[in-house]
Amino acid sequence: MATGRKVLLVGAAARMGPTLLRGLRDKYEVTGVDLRPVEAPNMHTADVRDRTAVQHLFEGQDTVLCMLRITPFPGTWESAYENDLPAFRSVFEAARIAGVRRVVLASSSRATEQYEHEYPYSAICAGDYTGLDAAKVPQITAHWPVRPSGAYGVVKVFGEAMARSYVDEHRMSVLCLRFGTVLREGQETIAPSSPRTYATAHSARDLVHLVECCIEAPDSVRFGIFPGVSNNTWRFWDISEAQRVLGYSPQDDMERCRPSAT
Repeated sequence: MATGRKVLLVGAAARMGPTLLRGLRDKYEVTGVDLRPVEAPNMHTADVRDRTAVQHLFEGQDTVLCMLRITPFPGTWESAYENDLPAFRSVFEAARIAGVRRVVLASSSRATEQYEHEYPYSAICAGDYTGLDAAKVPQITAHWPVRPSGAYGVVKVFGEAMARSYVDEHRMSVLCLRFGTVLREGQETIAPSSPRTYATAHSARDLVHLVECCIEAPDSVRFGIFPGVSNNTWRFWDISEAQRVLGYSPQDDMERCRPSAT
């Protein structure tokens, strides 16, 4: 049953767009916008880098989900500068002007990916668990220094910094989600082609649940950076703060998809 909350999905045609549209539309009044057309009710085709063209879509919204990704990983500095940075700025400014209650920003695990080149994370990403205890692996938190990978990772860190600025300067609420390997519906039952995915996967239902937790979080939660990952046995990102602050309770574990799993 719809809650009455109005949600604007920026990046409705992006990888997470279809999953979020299906997962949220029965509970919220969802409007979407993307540079590419989307065949669904209340969808708009527009370039969010042009704030004047999309400002009206932000009016009256309770929450803005900024899930856009213009520059694919690893990205180029030219594309990031010309596309992603002005898109982030436009979304935050439009939300500020419209008085939007909360923005949920799609960040990325690429913001800390350089840790993955060091042991034990390098071994886990390679699928080599020799001598490792999953329960004792130090988990990366949002409080660790950022170590972005490529222009794409740097752009996501920039988005987090911009979020913090809007929270402090304009009293907005912005929650940033560092997504891992986001799966489409049904993929959580298929063994992944990369061993890293056993640690980094975020299932479709856990994705929708985490975003719902962000939408429903009390107004007192003004800023946070949380990992977008399922409860995978070998995950190396700490979800305890998301559990405590947001009530996040992921249900899926990619370990169930191993060929040897029973």
